[in-house]
Amino acid sequence: MLLTSYNIGEITDICQKMNCWQKLSRQQDHAVKERRISMPRPRKCRKVCSLPGTPEFIPVNGNPEEDAVILTVDQYETIRLIDKEGFSQEECGEYMHIARTTVQQIYTCARKAIADALVDGLTLRIEGGSYRLCDGQEQCCDCGGCAKHRRK
Repeated sequence: MLLTSYNIGEITDICQKMNCWQKLSRQQDHAVKERRISMPRPRKCRKVCSLPGTPEFIPVNGNPEEDAVILTVDQYETIRLIDKEGFSQEECGEYMHIARTTVQQIYTCARKAIADALVDGLTLRIEGGSYRLCDGQEQCCDCGGCAKHRRK
């Protein structure tokens, strides 16, 4: 039984049910005590100024029933901030409350999705993703990226 794919609580429950806590190897026991069991980090919600005004783009000669390319809302926001607003990836990361490397990954995926839609003539739909909408009350919104603050 491979224990490294479980979190500490699950290991404790499994071992108590199987009455095998004492049968763990020293290395596994040490890993449990040191909390080095591999677990993915929870995904951070990315701050997004507002939802897009147009959530879907269909080519003139395209078929809306065909498979659509999905651009997540957080990918849309990185495109908006970097390409339209002129933010650097570092500034974009600060604005969205994520690391620059995460911005780079999101931006790369967004550009690929847009290229797929344009080159293959597919529908581009903006939906989903891991994000939270800006409420306009944050101090860090003074960067000018938030439409709520640009109107003031």
